[in-house]
Amino acid sequence: YEEIVRIKQKLLINVEKQDKTTSQKIKKIIERVENYNQRKIDRSFITEIMKIQSLIEETTKQCL
Repeated sequence: YEEIVRIKQKLLINVEKQDKTTSQKIKKIIERVENYNQRKIDRSFITEIMKIQSLIEETTKQCL
């Protein structure tokens, strides 16, 4: 669950640097991530985390 905290922090940073549409989508992802602490770890959970990590990487590159 440490990775979830890191992901949330990165998303919060990225949301400020994006346009309005992208920012709204990132906010929805943040809301979803906030509920991860209550979620059981399984294959779909890990897949979702990996997708979010890829998104963070992509949005970070766009901001540079």
